[in-house]
Amino acid sequence: FNASSRIACEASELHRRLAFVTDQCSMLRDPNGWRHFLPRPAPRIADSWAMTALGFAEQRLGYLHCWQAEAALGGGERSSMPPLYSHWSGQLIDHCLLRGAAAASGKLGALAVTNVGVYHTDGSDHLPLVVDLQMLPS
Repeated sequence: FNASSRIACEASELHRRLAFVTDQCSMLRDPNGWRHFLPRPAPRIADSWAMTALGFAEQRLGYLHCWQAEAALGGGERSSMPPLYSHWSGQLIDHCLLRGAAAASGKLGALAVTNVGVYHTDGSDHLPLVVDLQMLPS
């Protein structure tokens, strides 16, 4: 989607602080480009309106991020948070989404999400999102 997720930005205090800093840097870099997104106490358009493709997938179509599915399996608070970033801009704009009842339980048929992270590489301006899946006994 190449868009940051409001859900991921609220995952922890560190995620909130990083989102605030990247928003401030973006505004300083190009205030005209950010004129519709300037930081304000409340969003101009409510997140519940799902105005982005990612927001629509999350809120209206029932998709969950893999890190949310990992949390559903009881992966612990630290392991069930999204990566801090996946792009040189400091934003998490790459996502792996799951859908359906299987996603809500963290179990995908005979597979379960056990870890979500990024892999640092010079091969791209994005960091590949890595999702570890465990085969479950049938």
